[in-house]
Amino acid sequence: MKYSIIITYYQGKNIVQTALQLLCKSIKNRDDVEIIVSCDNPKENIDSLKKIDDFSRIRIINTKENGGYSIACNRAVKYAQGERLILMDSDIFVTKNWLEGLEEVYSKHSHIGCVSSTILNLNNGTVVHWGLSLIGVEVLKPFRNGPLPAKLNNTITKFPLLTSGCLMVDKEIYEKINGMDPMFYNGYCDLDFSMKLNLMGYSNYVTTNSVVYHRGKIAGQVRIMGEEDTRALFFSRWGNKISIDGAKVYCSLLDLANIKPASEYVLFNFSKSLYLAQYKECISDSYKCKFVRENNLKELTLPVLLEDVLPWDICADSTPFIYFCDNINMLTQNRHWFFHRSNRGDLLIDRNGNVLSTDNIF
Repeated sequence: MKYSIIITYYQGKNIVQTALQLLCKSIKNRDDVEIIVSCDNPKENIDSLKKIDDFSRIRIINTKENGGYSIACNRAVKYAQGERLILMDSDIFVTKNWLEGLEEVYSKHSHIGCVSSTILNLNNGTVVHWGLSLIGVEVLKPFRNGPLPAKLNNTITKFPLLTSGCLMVDKEIYEKINGMDPMFYNGYCDLDFSMKLNLMGYSNYVTTNSVVYHRGKIAGQVRIMGEEDTRALFFSRWGNKISIDGAKVYCSLLDLANIKPASEYVLFNFSKSLYLAQYKECISDSYKCKFVRENNLKELTLPVLLEDVLPWDICADSTPFIYFCDNINMLTQNRHWFFHRSNRGDLLIDRNGNVLSTDNIF
């Protein structure tokens, strides 16, 4: 057996039925692939899902008690017959050639730890995951909630950290590092997993030639329960061992923007980041610009209408503005303000590397 696709399930049977139908359709009649659905909800029996596949490749593992995502993955791996594992969330909808895209990475690179698909939002096509990095104790999620830059089409990129939303890894490697750590009940287990691979000298990659879509939120509150505890555990375990240059990654994201930067900007900061100084330095270095004035608005709760919090007379300022925030979508509703600032070169930038000319909003 070549591949074991492992899907963890808690609830949302209708969604996982659709996901399995698309998955079976994509792998056609391949007999070197098995699908293992690991149910982590003792109140549900999902044996009926086996009927979805005409080739009887779906196996179901029910449980008597909830153990969390990591245990659900590890439980399935014990039964997996494939040489390679593909960890997949139950609300992932695959596209044509998603599997071939992952396979391609192994044909072009060696000493691979794991490989991730590019994961997009099912409803609006924005990025959910295209690799991960760290800036201090903040997780950098490149282009989260924004579009994937066209320059990334047909690319394979090395990243220190990856999500397990749709992740391929050799079973031998998975077992060598003892799989997902059950101490990370429902979060940060994939980042911990990635760090272990880094420590062993393996390289992790994400490819845009494998695209899948993420529905999101079907597991409910149980999926985010204890997230702050697992975050604290992650940085407690790896804080002194992390050698990830997230600022360098962030600069590379800014460089992918299709803009012509100005030499000077007025900065309006809406971000609550602990590392604002690092982000500002990245922007200055990448765009060879300086900030002639800075306005700190981090105490505001977003979304906000700019004319409610900024003096209207500054709208006539000829110097271009940079609006820096945590999530680019928290300010895009300011069409009226941006219209009156048109053709001045204003930029909307967030801490995940999304860069948008405000002229493109209206």
